[in-house]
Amino acid sequence: NAQGRFVIPPALRKIAKIEGEALVLGMDTRIEIWSREVYDEFMLSQQPVLEEALENFVF
Repeated sequence: NAQGRFVIPPALRKIAKIEGEALVLGMDTRIEIWSREVYDEFMLSQQPVLEEALENFVF
């Protein structure tokens, strides 16, 4: 609409567990819409993988 908002249908909000705040992440031609809580949990679960990747990264 004119305010730059879009509606996520209730069925999709339920699948994505979006009840309140949501994050919209994008790169190139792809976007992802996450529940803030689910995203935070996912990122915490990935922390060891990210730390290992950073340790092996050559600057």
